[in-house]
Amino acid sequence: MHPYKQSWPLHKTAFQTCIITLALAMFTGTISAQNVRSSSPLSTSEIARRVTPTVVSIETATGQGSGVIVDPSGVVVSNFHVIQGETQVELTLHNGDIYDDIAVVDIDQRRDLILLKIKAFNLDSAILGDSDLIEVGEDVVLVGSPEGLDLTLSEGVISAFRDSGNGYRLIQTSAPASAGSSGGGMFNAYGELVGIVTSQVREGQNLNFAVPVNYVRGLISAETTTLTSLAELTRSAVSVDSESTDTGNVELADTRKFRTVIENLKATEDLDEIFTLEDAGDGLWVANYSKAENLERVYVGVKLITDEFDESIVWVYSTIPDQETDPTSSQLKQILELSFYLNFAKVVIDDDGDILTMAEAELRTLDDIALLRTIFAVANAADRVVGTLESSSKPATALRRSRQSGDASVDLLDGDLVIHYSSSEWKKPPWDPQAYQVDKMFVHYSNEVYMAIEANRMHIPIERIPDLAFEDVQSVFPDASLKTRGLRTVNGLTCVYWEHTAVVNDVEVVYLSHAYSDSNGVVRIFGWTTPNLFEEHRSTIESFVAGLDVSKP
Repeated sequence: MHPYKQSWPLHKTAFQTCIITLALAMFTGTISAQNVRSSSPLSTSEIARRVTPTVVSIETATGQGSGVIVDPSGVVVSNFHVIQGETQVELTLHNGDIYDDIAVVDIDQRRDLILLKIKAFNLDSAILGDSDLIEVGEDVVLVGSPEGLDLTLSEGVISAFRDSGNGYRLIQTSAPASAGSSGGGMFNAYGELVGIVTSQVREGQNLNFAVPVNYVRGLISAETTTLTSLAELTRSAVSVDSESTDTGNVELADTRKFRTVIENLKATEDLDEIFTLEDAGDGLWVANYSKAENLERVYVGVKLITDEFDESIVWVYSTIPDQETDPTSSQLKQILELSFYLNFAKVVIDDDGDILTMAEAELRTLDDIALLRTIFAVANAADRVVGTLESSSKPATALRRSRQSGDASVDLLDGDLVIHYSSSEWKKPPWDPQAYQVDKMFVHYSNEVYMAIEANRMHIPIERIPDLAFEDVQSVFPDASLKTRGLRTVNGLTCVYWEHTAVVNDVEVVYLSHAYSDSNGVVRIFGWTTPNLFEEHRSTIESFVAGLDVSKP
């Protein structure tokens, strides 16, 4: 069997949910241990009526937060950082009842979760969903007490699932969250609790995160025989380090911990060929990363800072080297769009117009391995920004169908468009394309290149198509890498194109995709081969794409 045919069954899963299906992601879930979910999705107002009685406000001496009742006997889940170091806490229910006699049931400090217990009975409790079944694109509702405004509701979608870098996953959402939302609930369209709001990227727009509810399930199911008071929890958390005890200076203690993380990372073996880490003074460390594709070296800064909530944050960032010319508005849009699929790094533009890639990590959960992953994420993000700028600065040539248009054709979108091709150059494969969620497939006579066509009558803005398609690829192949993207004309039609790589069955494959979209629908044409053959067959793929044209009456 041909090696491409062997790899296709794995490859096809990346496209089983095509870009149209992604845009119409259906809600999924399970039956809660407490209640049966509603038979159909609820309206936002119905969700609000169902879930707000289960959300509580938490007031401490230094701030506020939120929590969610997960058991009628008064068990509440929240973020550990909401009550960390506090001895006096007030918890307010939906009906205004206040509880200040609060015990600690259990803690998962790594995932920033805590179970609290109040002396109550027969409370409304949240229906627990299954966070393993939720999907990117699903609608969600956040309920909490942002900025002290009790029981505030905000809407959004699940944007992505991210690796925290600390041994657990996070749910990224576009739903707005602010200080005080921490510990609040993320609910799906059935009113089921699917996450606990935990953090946000403050410099970004609606970059908020939640801990999946299945981690809460594990915490609830763990056997706990002794309740702990908040005072006892605080005492047990006090450092026994003599220097810290003598000075009582938390800032110095955090500085020492940060230095320990840095020294542990510097002592890690087999990293010298990848990067070095040097003290640049004034608390700044600089990593010199040497495994980039578009830059000879990427310099990444690492610095300990204190945010507006007096929490110690490790800021990791890289400034993109000055380009010969200022980026165009189109280029700026492309690099900012990278934030949609970068894993725990983002692209920002500061007040001076400089482009940076950056990430933040809370010191309390950081270790040397997590810092290493964060540095790599920021460095690779910077490298991808440079690659995007360089590729987009070279506009792709227009494609035109030759006079010898071929002796065969495929009608698309009920005859609105057509693709002409040569039947002597392209053969239909022996398998059914419908089994792989594409409309048509072709094999080049060389047996070295494959082409596939997808068409759907639903309109999607052309600028969103590469993001949706690449998110689908990354859901199956996390190491997939987007190389270039841009616009070009094909027989006068404005199309978007993008190039990406993925490892399929331990074989690296390069894909070149083109897509056209208008009110009649979307057509996507993509070809693939191995890296050693890609440049040789780029024109082969483009000549097939050049067959796309408007149908003539």
